[in-house]
Amino acid sequence: IRIPASCCGLVGLKPSRGRVSNGPAGEGLGELGVHGPITRTVSDAAAILDVLSKPFVGDPYVAPRLARGSSFLQATLTPPDRLRIGRFATPIIVDVSVDPEVLPAYESASTLLESLGHDVVDMAVPFPADIFSYFEILWSSLTGAAQFDDEQFEKLRPLTRWLYGKGQEVSGAQLTRTVSSLRTIARDALQKMSAYDVILTPTLAQLPPLIGAMRNDEDPAADFAAQCAFTPFTSPFNMTGQPAISVPLHWTDAGLPVGIQLVGRLFDEYTLIALAAQLETAQPWLHRHPEIW
Repeated sequence: IRIPASCCGLVGLKPSRGRVSNGPAGEGLGELGVHGPITRTVSDAAAILDVLSKPFVGDPYVAPRLARGSSFLQATLTPPDRLRIGRFATPIIVDVSVDPEVLPAYESASTLLESLGHDVVDMAVPFPADIFSYFEILWSSLTGAAQFDDEQFEKLRPLTRWLYGKGQEVSGAQLTRTVSSLRTIARDALQKMSAYDVILTPTLAQLPPLIGAMRNDEDPAADFAAQCAFTPFTSPFNMTGQPAISVPLHWTDAGLPVGIQLVGRLFDEYTLIALAAQLETAQPWLHRHPEIW
């Protein structure tokens, strides 16, 4: 949700785990995936979330409902109180750097938030460096659990085959330890972030790439590593289950959009949407679009 939104100059809202039901379909391993809107405006995203956020019988997680008479769309009309916003732009993956053209978006967003009356403070990265090793095990296990016949398998991309093969090698004990470790990491990270109302990061570590630029059929492991290096700020919040939104506040001189990620407290999409709407009012983006339009 946030990744394509950032690349396309759009709003991408990832709800909290349990806000939008996966029912009647089954749950994915680790509950990493959620459903959410990609839109032109924050109000459109809020309106869609109002429609989507209905529980289904048997859901393993159910987010608390909003107060009677309230809505996420209403949040776009309600400026937030003064917020304490923690920020970091250090990638969680060791040896991964942020593109110099991404950092101005992060800094200008911080300045804009301060001008709106919020407290913006630097914070330490709340996740350990080895979190992505657990993520790789979990992600490959998801792929390895899929069922293919020989004809279907031959149609898979090398990356998918590579993940499938790695997933087939993961034992039940290793998978159990991985899920347990990620839950411990998430609990610790949520505790570290509890001092802040919202977390600010770049959405992506790099500018939107050319189509196919990261694809590496000759070396699927390098393909996977490149994708992780591209998105070091998004996956960790899939693991914690927090709501997060990418908003298009910046464009490079070449006209490429650069998204900024705002992450809220668990189940507090209301504050997150209110803040994103406040930013959109202060620095509108609806008029921005590619020249080919």
